[in-house]
Amino acid sequence: MPAARLCFMGKESDMATFTKEQLIAHIRERKEARQRMLDTVTINPGFREYLERELATDEIALASLASLASAPVAWLVGGRLFTTEIAAGMYASEVRKAVKPLFFSALL
Repeated sequence: MPAARLCFMGKESDMATFTKEQLIAHIRERKEARQRMLDTVTINPGFREYLERELATDEIALASLASLASAPVAWLVGGRLFTTEIAAGMYASEVRKAVKPLFFSALL
């Protein structure tokens, strides 16, 4: 089974796709850089407060990504929900639509 991928839309025609692991690594790096800045640089109180909020946001993002199930719990095809990948695939071939795997997150 291929790795789970998360897609984020910008403009209608632009789509960036990242694996969950890539996003977790990026957020951890960003969090470490912000924490280093808070620990080592003299900054004004407003910017310090902003960085502290950003660190809290990073923690929430990491918890959300970590809670995503690694395997789909259901599949969506053209607005119909399926509980097995085989049934979703069969229906998708009939209606010529893509199969979208759905994952569970405890924080949603």
